[in-house]
Amino acid sequence: MQLQMRREEDDMKVALPARIHNYLLLYLARARIRDIQQGADADAQGWVSIQVATRELGITVNHLNTQIFRARKQIAETLPDAIDTSGLVERRSREIRLGCSRFEIYKGSQLESLAVQAEEAQVD
Repeated sequence: MQLQMRREEDDMKVALPARIHNYLLLYLARARIRDIQQGADADAQGWVSIQVATRELGITVNHLNTQIFRARKQIAETLPDAIDTSGLVERRSREIRLGCSRFEIYKGSQLESLAVQAEEAQVD
């Protein structure tokens, strides 16, 4: 699976090499999309129990933490001035979620899901 990052300010698009930690980001993105589709409040969207995530992904908590570290590191090294990766994966008591509220998920060349910030989705 390949991960692509895009900055809208300068329309920069960067494809990151396939890495196992990209699947964790996809897993968290899909959890956020699921909550958006169910109409959850923005503050409640995407939170997944660490216990559930490790069970569903078939990894240990230590491996989960390693994947989060590696995802942040890969993006920070690829786009050093573009993004603060500290918020890429957010944490609260025994839960994690994808820290982005705007993203697209593609399966091959087909758009699978789209997430936008609530205020952008509203049309006056």
